[in-house]
Amino acid sequence: MSPSESPPVRLTLEMIRSPGFWRQQCPALSINGRLASWDRDVGTLSSTTRDIYQQHMREEGYIQDRNLACERLAPALADAVRTCKRLGLSPVFVFVFDEAWECFYSLYPMISSMLGETYRVLPDFFAWHIDPQAGESGNIPHRDQGYKSLAEDRSPKSLTVWIPLTEATPQNSCIYVLPANRDPVYGTENEDKLQVDLTQIRALPAKPGDFIVWSQALLHWGSATTRFAAHPRISLGMDFRRADFPDFDGTEFNVVPFANLDFNERLKLIARNIHAFPQWAQLAQLLVS
Repeated sequence: MSPSESPPVRLTLEMIRSPGFWRQQCPALSINGRLASWDRDVGTLSSTTRDIYQQHMREEGYIQDRNLACERLAPALADAVRTCKRLGLSPVFVFVFDEAWECFYSLYPMISSMLGETYRVLPDFFAWHIDPQAGESGNIPHRDQGYKSLAEDRSPKSLTVWIPLTEATPQNSCIYVLPANRDPVYGTENEDKLQVDLTQIRALPAKPGDFIVWSQALLHWGSATTRFAAHPRISLGMDFRRADFPDFDGTEFNVVPFANLDFNERLKLIARNIHAFPQWAQLAQLLVS
């Protein structure tokens, strides 16, 4: 039986706070088990690949590539997001599971090549289930943190990493960007005074196993959907910063790469990431009370 076919569940706060409940809902996934035994052998980048990544980031403000761990983990995580939707919960609850964190930890060679080996995991992460049949769409054009997230040489001090769990197309709201070298106000104090040549906009279709990483000064968004899309767009996102770069909101959050946060710590971070949404604000407060 698929998650969408499962009978409805009458949720209680005690259920949401129980690792056993989540394991029962998604038996293919782990909570504080897999990361504890994971050997963290994520490989290394060749000097050629590292140079290409860094050049691409400085010039265009983003990179797109593939990762075998993300491809392998995507189906079960997509099912977990569908389970969250069936339960009436935010898709971000998928981050109770080790495998959501493992996707991003598997990208350590790439992230460390941009931010250094001691980079930090920010408390900002999310998951999306964008349903074309419901007329849903991705975020409007925006910059995550803006020009202050760039060093003087235009290298990033912080990054957003986005991972599709289902195929993302222009029909179901793939990511669109205005490449940095096509954006006259990129990295400047005038970044809010948009100057967009529509011919320079770039769609970034992506499949499970892909990842897209962008500077937090890059203008990006999710497209509108069409009801003719084959399926919803399901994806994950997480933010990272250099260890020597303070958090934008002044919050000290010193989670290092490969950290195996316990279940309650994960719930508190999930609450942080849903509290701004009216439909989940009360639940967010209850989770941290």
